[in-house]
Amino acid sequence: MRSRNAIIFVLFILIAGGVVAWQVFGGGKPGGLVGAPSQAITITMAYTSDEEDWLKAVTPAFNNSNPKLPSGNTVNIILQPYEDNAALTAIASGSYTPTIWSPASTLWINQLNSKWQAQGNNADLILRSGQYAAAPLVLSPIVFVMWQERADPFVEKYGSADWNTVQQAVTTPNGWAAICGQVKKAACDPNWGPIKYGQTDPRASNSGLAALTLASYSYFSKPGQPKLSDLSSDQLKGAGYNAWVGGLENGVYDFGSDSKQQMTDMIIRGPAQYDVVAIYESLAATQMKNAQGRYGNLKVFYPSVNIYSDHPYGILLQGSTAEQKDAALLFEQYLLSADVQKQALAFGFRPANPDVAVVNNDANNPFNKYKDNGLQARIARTAIATVPNGDIIQQLLTVFGTQVRR
Repeated sequence: MRSRNAIIFVLFILIAGGVVAWQVFGGGKPGGLVGAPSQAITITMAYTSDEEDWLKAVTPAFNNSNPKLPSGNTVNIILQPYEDNAALTAIASGSYTPTIWSPASTLWINQLNSKWQAQGNNADLILRSGQYAAAPLVLSPIVFVMWQERADPFVEKYGSADWNTVQQAVTTPNGWAAICGQVKKAACDPNWGPIKYGQTDPRASNSGLAALTLASYSYFSKPGQPKLSDLSSDQLKGAGYNAWVGGLENGVYDFGSDSKQQMTDMIIRGPAQYDVVAIYESLAATQMKNAQGRYGNLKVFYPSVNIYSDHPYGILLQGSTAEQKDAALLFEQYLLSADVQKQALAFGFRPANPDVAVVNNDANNPFNKYKDNGLQARIARTAIATVPNGDIIQQLLTVFGTQVRR
């Protein structure tokens, strides 16, 4: 097998000098580019909605630079937004075959490979190693985002927002009235009603699936000993765990189906809709400025157990030619280049390229601008959990379906 790095290097050299004025897609839908070269190798990239603003900002420059393969054929990328669960279902069934799939997290790649092998295939559809292995594009952990006026009494009562304290809060009878009765320093209004916690539906959206996974890790953690791997089937069958996670998930005030829309709803509707949400750090970072002009500041809390949504770049082994796969490698190298990764910072993402720092001298970098709101450039490696395999993920979803009564 050819060396992945050698191939990418040769391919990328052929597009040196090629970043020119970009051309905007129409509504993020496929076919938005005009004037595709007659000898173009056209490939489709299905992507999660959270990547949209970044990808639409940087992809036209790649297409317009006339990138070439060793054959002399040029490469043309078509972007197609596709929500994670819908893409998983379509790809696994064979009804949809993009060359590239970039869901929000490896959680979805693992599910796809499990479904693929369950159909009698011996190999993964998206590889984990080798030349075409799925690799992270950008990173974003899960955070709790809370309105400052809600965060002050919450922190006085519970110390911090974490999976166990949010679970305690949403299962507390009388909600804010009970909490306000135990708070002495922070302003607290018992008329705020129930604790309005939001997350997306884990059956449809990655941030909700990540929240369910992390809450489960947290339940089995011990003080000073976070559980970061090896969730077992037997653990997920336990009555205590099922009751606890059922209390958390049934305490969700509103399940969204789309992370980006849920964060937008929090900003537009304020604490009447959500007091706190579990959401991507990237979405919190990009909405900070919008919150200030509406319902005040947002406060960000990092849970003690976390997972990076790594936005993997997965090249499907079936459904494309060798030259299309090489075109996909060329585009991957472009997306991981330093200049393009630096642009990802403006959209709240952490670069996957280790040569690009999260903190720099740019005053508009959200990790510089909103550190007083709780954004952290560094997260302890000891807090990052591993992504469960597809079978455990499916069992988590079964627990959710059994426990959530709506």
